[in-house]
Amino acid sequence: MTDYIIYTVDESGGGRLDSLAYLMYGDPYGYERIIRANPGLMYATAIAPGTAIKVPVIDAVPNSVPQNLLPPWKQ
Repeated sequence: MTDYIIYTVDESGGGRLDSLAYLMYGDPYGYERIIRANPGLMYATAIAPGTAIKVPVIDAVPNSVPQNLLPPWKQ
């Protein structure tokens, strides 16, 4: 069983799945988890403010990349 939180898209959070994945997981490529939980969003290019989205809760994964090898925006 997967645990979810419900996130309501607002103006400041943006309406893109990669932005939401970055906000929730720190990884813009984590959007696939969100799509699996919300199949109706698969082809959405933008998500309207006020839309409630199920966001799967994941266990924290330690960052195995040394800080000095990360791009500047992740350091």
